[in-house]
Amino acid sequence: MRLAGTVSMLCCILSNPAPAQLMAEPEPTQLEIWLGHPGSRITRSKEVGRIESTDAQAVITAVEIESLQHNPSRVRCIRIDLINKTSTDQVYVEESELVYLKHDLDSMDCSVAEMRNESGAAQRVRGIERCRPSQSVPQAYCPSYYIGPESEGLSLSTFGGHQFRFPSKRPSALADAIGRAMSEFGLDDRIPTPDLIKLPTEDLD
Repeated sequence: MRLAGTVSMLCCILSNPAPAQLMAEPEPTQLEIWLGHPGSRITRSKEVGRIESTDAQAVITAVEIESLQHNPSRVRCIRIDLINKTSTDQVYVEESELVYLKHDLDSMDCSVAEMRNESGAAQRVRGIERCRPSQSVPQAYCPSYYIGPESEGLSLSTFGGHQFRFPSKRPSALADAIGRAMSEFGLDDRIPTPDLIKLPTEDLD
């Protein structure tokens, strides 16, 4: 199980993920600590999307987790269950990260036509990195779009070194599922601007 935490978006050109044995184990996020605690339990879950291809399958679920030993006592997130012919993996994306991930996926979707018109390498990949807090190198979860000689489509790579490809699927397929999860949570899909961010009272003073 790998988790995606809050971090600034980094646009990049990505190749295959580095072997897992060459990458340091990232520090656990607050969400991972919650999920690993015996007092935590999933109180609500609803499937909001499913992406399937001949190569892989991704099931996106809106999840609510409750803990009697943490404050706040409830967190919300999405869980992405991934499976292909050789491996399985699971990614959790925190509620606060969803709006940024959806925006990045929408931007990636808009760049597909530009990628098709690029000349040069036969294999082209464009993606975004979403790493855990305080981590600058370990890659927990990375969606991308690839164009190759035989196929093109959405690709999801995880920290474990697994890659899940969805030929003929656009980034919008995952963005739409995230949008449905946000609707379930009653979240606004606009990127927060400074005037919308609520500052602590002590900072205002």
